[in-house]
Amino acid sequence: MKVIQVHAKRFEMNNKEYRNALVAFVAVEPGDEGSVEEAAKDLARNAERLGTETIIVYPYSRLSPHKEIGRRAKAIIEELAKRIEEQGKNVVTGPFGRAPFTLEAEEHPLAHAFKTYPPKAKRFNVIKEFVISPLGEFGEGSDCHDGELAELQKVMRGEREVEHNELVLSLCRRFGAVQNPSSPPGYHSLMPLAHFMFLAFTVHVSSIAQSLDLPVVSLKTPELVNYGCDISCTDGFLRNDEFVEHKAVVEKYGNFQDLPFVLFEVVNLFRNEKEVIPCYRSKYFTLPRIRAFVEDPFEAFSVALILHEAIHNEAEKLGLRYTVAYTVSSKLFDEVKDLILKLVRRDNRCAYLRIVEHKDLFLDVELHLTNSKRSPIELGSWKLRKTKIWGKEIYSISAAIMGSFERFLYVIFDRAVRDMEAGKSPELPAWLSPIQVRVIPQVRESLPYALSIAEELKARGVRVDVDDRSVPLSKKLRDAGKEWIPFLVLIGKREEQLGRLIVIRRKTNEREDLRIEDLIERIRIEVGSYPQLPQTLPVLYSKRPTFARPYEDLGQ
Repeated sequence: MKVIQVHAKRFEMNNKEYRNALVAFVAVEPGDEGSVEEAAKDLARNAERLGTETIIVYPYSRLSPHKEIGRRAKAIIEELAKRIEEQGKNVVTGPFGRAPFTLEAEEHPLAHAFKTYPPKAKRFNVIKEFVISPLGEFGEGSDCHDGELAELQKVMRGEREVEHNELVLSLCRRFGAVQNPSSPPGYHSLMPLAHFMFLAFTVHVSSIAQSLDLPVVSLKTPELVNYGCDISCTDGFLRNDEFVEHKAVVEKYGNFQDLPFVLFEVVNLFRNEKEVIPCYRSKYFTLPRIRAFVEDPFEAFSVALILHEAIHNEAEKLGLRYTVAYTVSSKLFDEVKDLILKLVRRDNRCAYLRIVEHKDLFLDVELHLTNSKRSPIELGSWKLRKTKIWGKEIYSISAAIMGSFERFLYVIFDRAVRDMEAGKSPELPAWLSPIQVRVIPQVRESLPYALSIAEELKARGVRVDVDDRSVPLSKKLRDAGKEWIPFLVLIGKREEQLGRLIVIRRKTNEREDLRIEDLIERIRIEVGSYPQLPQTLPVLYSKRPTFARPYEDLGQ
């Protein structure tokens, strides 16, 4: 909500004149229901300071490029007027739509003011909470003996804060997720290493969406208009769930006969976060989202099961396991109770359930991993809604199978920190590593052969570079270690004569004497079902700019 306040000596509209009034020109934006009370109190206090008992609320949508639609805007304006009256002031509401007015303002320093009221975070009124066992028992959780679930409950109740390992946040910066120097805090640039990981992540999630046994189509909705971000993004934040945007597209361009169908979009979101934490929480982030629209409740539950399974499968491929929390509106609980029990049995692990009072009909499922500080970190999620489109009752099921890219990066680096703490060499998964093989000539004379090896590897789809610098071998090995290159190939005169490779595997620090075909097969196996993207960095390491190298030396 955007409000311009003017202390009017005289204000005239609809052939009526008002003297000594506070005129509030109000632009209502999506999600402003929670801002009404604060705005009303501010206007009443300002009127008191100015010595006026009359406040004119004048709808003026031209203050914002992100205005709310007519009927909802009118309802919020009416609620604002009502709340101001409750503060003991006389309220006059201006007309909706363009109407002439005459304004003569006072000339003192407090005569003009402008303020933006961001939407308030939605709070749930929890009616009941339970821990559900895989046997379908509802209780307090004492029989589950699950410490991770107990920590999740504390965080969701607000009894403890999420703790972060500073090394995880430093690793995010080292690999190129850095603060944008020309933007306010919370807006990050992706340097070349991080940007490659972003490309690999989005391609992989897109391939997951297309592999599901669902009719998936891709689309793109605009961010700047729909998500309340102005041109500079200095006050950008997510005003509406992207569900509003998808629903609007479906209502206008689709029809009931199209059901069922599934949308896939890589959504860029803006949040007005007060506390910014690298990778974990930022004001701008990228979220690949799957959203299904179906008519039949049983089909909706079937889609939910497919998405729930896909989210767990991706975590298990990384060697991770989720703890799950369910939040359901009380009016929908009876309908989805059996679905929840089926999901808990599938996971074979106790889960946290909250039944809340809310006007919307929804089931919100949050899947949490435990970080290196024993705190729960939400990554995957899905949500089932019961809504109306085309005047008919429809189910929408949305899912973020691997969460946002930024949070995914956090999880990858947190897992690496655990390896460090266990005395293991940290590394990136082969599919996510910008460079999979670094070829290191041990003497300058071996550089031509090293380049020929790199050319063959690259031609076979391997991401490879050559450290062609005239620096000691020890420095080349240290720099490769800073970048966590999975495979190092050492080339000397012997290797050139025999046509063999000395390969050092970072994970085990073992040296092997391999043929080039053997190395390619090792990489293929490690990449597995993940995408093998083409190279985005120069083959010659000496040609790589400083900002395309690890951002800082953390000594690992």
